[in-house]
Amino acid sequence: MVTKALFARGGSRLTTASSDQMVRIWDVTARRYQPVTTLETNHVHALALAPDGKSFAAATKEGWVWRCDVTNGRALAAPIALDAQATGVGYSPDGRWLAIAGGRQHEVQVWEIASGQPRFTQPPRHRDVIRNVRFSPQGNHLLSFSIDGTARVWDAQTGLPVTPVMKHDRDIYSAAFSPDGTLVMTASLDKTARVWEADTGRPVTAPLTHLDALEHASFSPDSRRLATASLRRAPVKLVATRVRVPPVEFDCSRPKAGSGKRPRGRTPKHDPV
Repeated sequence: MVTKALFARGGSRLTTASSDQMVRIWDVTARRYQPVTTLETNHVHALALAPDGKSFAAATKEGWVWRCDVTNGRALAAPIALDAQATGVGYSPDGRWLAIAGGRQHEVQVWEIASGQPRFTQPPRHRDVIRNVRFSPQGNHLLSFSIDGTARVWDAQTGLPVTPVMKHDRDIYSAAFSPDGTLVMTASLDKTARVWEADTGRPVTAPLTHLDALEHASFSPDSRRLATASLRRAPVKLVATRVRVPPVEFDCSRPKAGSGKRPRGRTPKHDPV
């Protein structure tokens, strides 16, 4: 089973991580997909593509973070080694820094790629496993989120907190900065998504409630809308991030054979949002 996938810039290479303990790079321009190379590991928790599209980083269960050439999969340097599993990884917008989450203390650390040295003397921490870490579009902040139900924005230079803890009742499964860097979204197994101010941590909306646990959410390019997806057959929702208007729901369930029905968007008459 494929668990992670990244397209290289230009779309000619696809990097995948799968449950057979391999990271593969595929040449998608061939008539038949042929793997270019493999990287053996017990499990890849996260993949990130460098801004220039020439390399990728893989965070593994063994606590290694590899940086590899996207065309041939060769390691560009010795792996960064943590004292426990590496669970998250992300590049800075300028490609000079690599944010890594993991270790026994559930820490976030920023590494300079050129020197291979960490930036923080006292890395920020969560109480439990960190799902992933991301740089802001401007590169000055970091966002980390955890199975302990918390997310937080940190200063990427100092590691000090920028916001208070942004809290859910259960595991936060997905989180991201908006494209303009002013907002943060969090999606949780507590069946809610939240939108927060990135510089204060104040909620922008009431909890966006759903029928089931949330697996993912994503901002629109203009940062004005948020699409949310649940784990099971609950509808995909499209909600406004700054204006209180009814959400639009998309029924993505498979229609019954012969019904002739197609998935459609609709605005529900009654919605808890």
